[in-house]
Amino acid sequence: MKEDKIMLNEKLLSEDIAGITKKANDYKAMGIITSRDLELIVAGLNLIKKDFEAGVDLAEPEDKNVHMLIDRVLSERIGQSALKLHTCMA
Repeated sequence: MKEDKIMLNEKLLSEDIAGITKKANDYKAMGIITSRDLELIVAGLNLIKKDFEAGVDLAEPEDKNVHMLIDRVLSERIGQSALKLHTCMA
């Protein structure tokens, strides 16, 4: 991995994905996001985790931490539904 990329840690990635999943479920329960948004978010997060476990290098120089990496990749993969995790975009 290049020096300018963040060093990923499976525990940090797993914990962040779990936190984002909980947030998405809470937003669905509050009516902030739709069932379809939740499906896309959870599937996208699961794919990010699988890619990481398979050794796929997802990091880019602009990713300052694991959370930023997940946000970026999720947005690239599922579009607008990912942006709804930031309530000002819902």
